[in-house]
Amino acid sequence: MFLRRQRQLENESSISMIANEPSPYDPIKYTDAPDWQLTNCCSDEEIIFLSLMFGYLLANFFLWNTALLKPMKLIAVFVHEMSHATACWITGGKVLGIEVFGNEGGVTKYQGGVRGCIIPAGYLGCSFWGAVFVTLSGDRTASLISACLFL
Repeated sequence: MFLRRQRQLENESSISMIANEPSPYDPIKYTDAPDWQLTNCCSDEEIIFLSLMFGYLLANFFLWNTALLKPMKLIAVFVHEMSHATACWITGGKVLGIEVFGNEGGVTKYQGGVRGCIIPAGYLGCSFWGAVFVTLSGDRTASLISACLFL
């Protein structure tokens, strides 16, 4: 049985070679192997992007616990707490107060509402607003408008 299949493959490959077509068994033509030579890698735009991304990550690593990034962290805490408050209002609750502390913590005091929606709303709201800003940053005019509204 094995010899019969091998002969069939040889016949098929010789027929395709006669017709000057690539064989379906040609390993070079029909593999999905990665290009380890990286022949199509790194145009000028990609190098600039990777350099800026590396610089951004490096700056965050060294500046994370400094006063320079503190306002941005407090804004993120406020957006988180405001998302809890919004979920409370949507589910029929009453917000008694929102507090943002200097140690980058916060609390939203509320009555009523649906706890199952209010508790995860902080993280979901931050993710939602992050997605909105990323989407708006795709266009130069939209990114300018969103940056002005955010400030």
